[in-house]
Amino acid sequence: GAGAGHPPRVSRAPAAPHRRLAGRVVDDPGAPRAGAEVTLASESLIGGPQSMITDDQGGFAFNFLLVGEYPVEATLVGFQPAAEINHVSR
Repeated sequence: GAGAGHPPRVSRAPAAPHRRLAGRVVDDPGAPRAGAEVTLASESLIGGPQSMITDDQGGFAFNFLLVGEYPVEATLVGFQPAAEINHVSR
């Protein structure tokens, strides 16, 4: 038959570029705030908003993001919530 002896091929569309959004939650004097909840929301996120808790250095990272605009909100007991919009670009 047609194609006898040839292995099958898989055609792939080019993968969408994925980016990372990382940062730190700090208080007014600039001290890192561990244990803050950071929530990332965007229409670009599959499955809806994502949340994580900051590490000992106040750090957080969201991986595998598509290019777009991402509102980020940080909350921690005893502090006012903080929010900003981040742009993930190529």
